[in-house]
Amino acid sequence: MTFLSEVISPPEVSLVEAETSILGLLDRNRLMSLSTRDEDGVWSNTAFYSFNSKSRLWLVTETGSRHAQNILKDNRVAVTIFSTEQSFGPGALQGLQIQATCRRLISDNISEGYTSYTSRFPRITQWYPTPSSLFEEEGDSGIYQIDPNFIKILDEPRFGEEVYITARVAL
Repeated sequence: MTFLSEVISPPEVSLVEAETSILGLLDRNRLMSLSTRDEDGVWSNTAFYSFNSKSRLWLVTETGSRHAQNILKDNRVAVTIFSTEQSFGPGALQGLQIQATCRRLISDNISEGYTSYTSRFPRITQWYPTPSSLFEEEGDSGIYQIDPNFIKILDEPRFGEEVYITARVAL
């Protein structure tokens, strides 16, 4: 599984423990908040995502949207993943904060992302029945790949109250 290069803190948490937590949190949630920026400031949107066993994420979005246009100009993004239904209180909080780069997939690079996304959200094939329908030059939507480089984990049921795990990703 190894996709993390190091756990920065706390040092007693192993790569395997951190990776298991990350993949579990990715699996239990469906929505992310994606933040981008442009000359007017920071912009956040909510999107459904899929992922692989190395923490790479994919989303489908309109190519003309503000966040997609921002990604064209500056591919650095921030992502948060958490359940909005979790209870507030000690020992129950879980979520991920991710620093990453993002890009629209085209042509032969789209297969893994398309398969991952349509497996998790099969209904989308009603609109995008083939991978090529998401990379056509004139298409109004595209599939975007997010490659994390830094992840901060909050998984209180696993690691304890207010224990934040920080780790570098080696994709």
